[in-house]
Amino acid sequence: NVVKLFRSDYPSALRRIDRALLSRDFEALRLAAHGLKGAIATVGGSAGREAAASIEEAARSNSIEDSERACASLREEIGRLEKAFASADLISRPRARSTARRKPRPRQRKRRTS
Repeated sequence: NVVKLFRSDYPSALRRIDRALLSRDFEALRLAAHGLKGAIATVGGSAGREAAASIEEAARSNSIEDSERACASLREEIGRLEKAFASADLISRPRARSTARRKPRPRQRKRRTS
């Protein structure tokens, strides 16, 4: 159940991290990483926990470059966790899109009718 809960929660945490990075809101980034750090530690992902801690540290320093590097590392570690869960038969299959960074959709312009 802990793995299931983690898997249902971490995508929204990653979205919060992405939004904070895009807006350069370092306090929101630090808080999102802190929450995810605890969740990853609960499921035994020590490398993922370290990656989340690195995001926290980079956010405290207001370093966008270090934050982005740490986020990439975090995504890799979450991907490894998904594979480990699958190998241990804790889940049926890893999520295919869980670690991919989504690009924001371009806004479509409304057409004027004459």
